[in-house]
Amino acid sequence: MLAPVLFLLLAGGAQVAVVVYSQIAVTTAAREAGRTAADTPQDSELFPAPVTSGQDCTSSTDARKVCLAAYKSTTTTFGLVNPSTFTVQLSSAKYPSGSATVTCSGVAGTADDGLVTVKVAYHAPIFMPFVDRIFADAGKTYRTVSDTVTVRVNPCTANGGN
Repeated sequence: MLAPVLFLLLAGGAQVAVVVYSQIAVTTAAREAGRTAADTPQDSELFPAPVTSGQDCTSSTDARKVCLAAYKSTTTTFGLVNPSTFTVQLSSAKYPSGSATVTCSGVAGTADDGLVTVKVAYHAPIFMPFVDRIFADAGKTYRTVSDTVTVRVNPCTANGGN
């Protein structure tokens, strides 16, 4: 009589672990992409003018360094999270008290005093019956986990005018 209850507790714990692990993977991806975008703002295509939308990563084959950082940050997770199903949204803004410098060391298309925002989302699968009614997104078989990171672009002197 105790075996079914123990099985449900064990499986329920595994389900919670999958969602928590997915959240950690998403947070890591957002941080890595934010760090990379701050170090190489020209490559992110978010500068010289701030871009509020339209520069999102399209897939794991997107050649921009910021996108590669997000997708490759979790490739060593033993197959528990599939980064190719991440949604990566990028935006940028001028730093509130900064200048709108669009060149560094005479190189056009670079940035100084900017902010980069990276939002990564993932659908963590819910595999436990009945748990999906409590834990999953409404009417879905997954729970959306996401994280947003905003990072200040390194000044031109730090990133070599990238």
